Amino acid sequence: MLGVYACAVMTFAFLTSEMLPIGLLPRIARSLDVSLPDAGLLLSAYALVVTLAGPPLTAIASGVARKRLMLALAGVLVVSTALCALADSYPLFMGARLLNALAHGIFWSIVATTAASLVAPSRRGLALAVIYAGSSVGTVLGVPLATLAGERLGWHAAFWCVSGLGALAFATLATVPPIPPAKPSALVDIRGLLADLSFVRVLLTTTLVVIGTFTAFTYFTPLFAPTARNVAGGIPTLLFVNGVAGLASTFVFGLFAGKRAVLAIVVATVLVALALGTLAFCAGTGHLVPLTAIPLIALWGIGTGGVVVSLQARVLAAQPEKPDVASALNSSAFNLGIGGGAIVGGFVLRLGGLDAIPAVAALLIVPAIALQVVPLLAARRA
Repeated sequence: MLGVYACAVMTFAFLTSEMLPIGLLPRIARSLDVSLPDAGLLLSAYALVVTLAGPPLTAIASGVARKRLMLALAGVLVVSTALCALADSYPLFMGARLLNALAHGIFWSIVATTAASLVAPSRRGLALAVIYAGSSVGTVLGVPLATLAGERLGWHAAFWCVSGLGALAFATLATVPPIPPAKPSALVDIRGLLADLSFVRVLLTTTLVVIGTFTAFTYFTPLFAPTARNVAGGIPTLLFVNGVAGLASTFVFGLFAGKRAVLAIVVATVLVALALGTLAFCAGTGHLVPLTAIPLIALWGIGTGGVVVSLQARVLAAQPEKPDVASALNSSAFNLGIGGGAIVGGFVLRLGGLDAIPAVAALLIVPAIALQVVPLLAARRA
């Protein structure tokens, strides 16, 4: 299980490195002398690279021995986050982020199957739980702690911490016995999956939900800054609430997502839309105070955690013979949503101000609900 734990540490580090700018966006913008929407592009550009490069790079690298490939990805994580920590200009910081994104796209596509190959078949469920726990803990602890470190020690220190985690994962993986390559994939597998309309519907649902979520989540810090002044711990505490709720939701939804994935997706997506819609109402009426904001931030986390695990379960169930490429496409859809959400949020910020962001975010999620509900109702009537 040592290799599985190393993969979980990498999962934690990659998730934290991708989301880290969210908690420190205003500080990074001031330090690099750019506007808040331009700083938001650090997320959208990262996500765009993962979206475009992830599936083809995964197919190309599928024949490489997994230990060698994982060590290379850990090395890129260490170097890219160290460059972020050293960056004193926007172009250098952006370049380091994009290097990280290239490794990220491959990593998320292969980590589940790699972890499963490290243990006996009877322990694969446990291995996958450990891997996804690393992702959830990244949301619960990684982003809030990195935000806290950035507030106390400067945002550069937060990236040094992530680089150190990558080095720890690299050192641990180096002690693991050789891992054979998985069954080689080909670019034709990507075209075949994209010809499956039901699978494409899942990808579209992923993209739409994440666009809506990250339209608001990218600007979490400025959106909740007034509320955070009246909360002990400020923004890190609010991020922690969101993350803890998401972690708990991952386990709860994971219990039935394997058997009732579509229902789980619908319920979780409705919760996200409800949370964002209510946040929009509170922001518009001047009632976005700790008493209302904290429960809604928790509800938002519950919905988001449920959506992630339910959609991944749906992807693996739909394409059991091509899990790496299917996961790569779902990761691309997810990151397309992150990038699209950051861009949309930036436009809304410029045109309508911060208070308009949650309302637009909630509206963007409605089509995702329809994509799952309409076929479900049609199947029942047939």
